[in-house]
Amino acid sequence: MRCGRSMKRFAIGLIIVLLVAAAGVIAATASLLDPQILPQQSVSSLTPEQPRKLTNSKASESVSALSSSQFPMEKGTTWVYEGTVKWTLENSNQVETKQIRWTTEITESFKYPEIRVAVLRGFPSDLAWYEEGKAPGTSLLIESDNCFYYLQAKSEQEALRLARGLSSITDDLPQGAELLLDLPLRVGKRYDQFGERDDNMYCWYVESKSLTIPHIEGINMQEAITSYRLIYRSNPDHEIMDFVPGLGIVRYIYEHHGTVAFADVRLKEFHHPVG
Repeated sequence: MRCGRSMKRFAIGLIIVLLVAAAGVIAATASLLDPQILPQQSVSSLTPEQPRKLTNSKASESVSALSSSQFPMEKGTTWVYEGTVKWTLENSNQVETKQIRWTTEITESFKYPEIRVAVLRGFPSDLAWYEEGKAPGTSLLIESDNCFYYLQAKSEQEALRLARGLSSITDDLPQGAELLLDLPLRVGKRYDQFGERDDNMYCWYVESKSLTIPHIEGINMQEAITSYRLIYRSNPDHEIMDFVPGLGIVRYIYEHHGTVAFADVRLKEFHHPVG
């Protein structure tokens, strides 16, 4: 009888041990499948993999890390362009063609309570009506209320005088200042400083936008950025600018519809001062 009872007690004890062990295994398994306990990486491995986005499908509306402005205005900023220019020799029909390297540089910069002003040497539009030996001109770029105005100066001294005089500007810009950019840009937008037009002539027109990863020395661009194509059409000529917010003009084209005068340059280098 004792032996029988002992065997019965042993069997009962063994069953209890096995049940306890089984409960432990179940609890451990449950803890492994609990997202609150499982590390984040393991959770994702248990769920269906999400489609991966291509790197070049990401678009930055501005290259914000380069400048505090939609068009860099800091002293020492330089853009180096390369491309083709054509011009007609004086008193002849002979057309000359040249591969050119052209530098645009901000030589001075002023920041006032309501506006910013940059003095530039060699703005891309200087290449309109280029001829051999033409020197870079001096101009002002004026930023006010999300608009950028371009003003050509006769000399660097005049540009500096005008820039310093803008510290007390109220509503009126200097005579000759032309509206270059009216931000934000959108496809189909047209603007000029004399009022809205009902056609695409004698005003800047945003024709298109595209995603691009520019190969420009001085910029380590890993993601696609948005580039806007702007066109100014008139009867005698047209201008085209490809503009990237935060970077500036990445391509400039000028073409006269009569006597040959042509320029087409692309941005190859960009250098921005540190700090």
